[in-house]
Amino acid sequence: GLYTKVGRVVTIQGRIDISSIGSGDTTYLFGLPFTCLTVGGGTYAIPVTYFSSLGSSSLYLIGTPLGGTTQMAFNHNNTTGTTFTNYFVAVFTNSTRIDFAGSYLSAN
Repeated sequence: GLYTKVGRVVTIQGRIDISSIGSGDTTYLFGLPFTCLTVGGGTYAIPVTYFSSLGSSSLYLIGTPLGGTTQMAFNHNNTTGTTFTNYFVAVFTNSTRIDFAGSYLSAN
C-alpha cells in the first residue's frame, strides 16, 4: 500500500492479496499508517475498487477505518438493496483480493 499525509488528511491506496489465511484475522486490516480520528456519530468510507474470493458473499464492499485505532473493517451488502446492512464481516479467506483507495482524518 501507499499513503500520503497532508495536515491531518491521510490518503491511502492498497491491494490485499491473501494466498492462505492461516491463523490471521478474517475481519480487520491492521496497520493503517496513522491512528484514525474518532468522529462522533459518523464513520469514514474507503471505497473498494475491486474484490474477489471473499469469505462472505457480497455485492458491495466498503472499508471503514475505526476511530482511535489503526485498523480498518469492511462493511458489505449481500442483497440487492443499497444500504450496507452487514457490518464488520469476515471477508478474508484463502485467495481473497481487495483493492481500495480513499482518505480519512488522523487523530494527530
